[in-house]
Amino acid sequence: MRRLPTAPSRIIGVYEEGDGVPRIRPTDKNAKNDFIVRAKNANGATPGSLVLAQPISRRQKRLGLPEAKVIEVIGDMNAPKAVSLIAITTNDIPVDFSDAALEVAETAEPPPADDPARVNLRDLALVTIDGADARDLTMRSMPRPMMPRATKAVGN
Repeated sequence: MRRLPTAPSRIIGVYEEGDGVPRIRPTDKNAKNDFIVRAKNANGATPGSLVLAQPISRRQKRLGLPEAKVIEVIGDMNAPKAVSLIAITTNDIPVDFSDAALEVAETAEPPPADDPARVNLRDLALVTIDGADARDLTMRSMPRPMMPRATKAVGN
């Protein structure tokens, strides 16, 4: 005996309006079909919006696409952070700090400038290996004076 797949409890996808029928095209490549969204269930979504939606009924209609209701508009699918938003939402990654973490951050003080364990690299020429349009500029190559090799620095 084999268990039949169940309908997803939530859908992450792109809200589109093709042929006058609003629908959600899931970002999950394994999703079998799109979901129709009635105007009353669009929740302010516009074409190209990345949305979190919920199927209205667990049972799929015999003919046609299943329906869904937009729960939240996450952002724009063409935004640079869209892939990150999909990963965060799909994997339930927390995006807010706990009250305890915020309290520790509020009471934290910067380390002393004369700390011998810290090395000031501000005068060292750094060359980025990221593209000009990169949002994450933490990877750097550091050319060392008078040496034929470079050191790679990763900043977080």
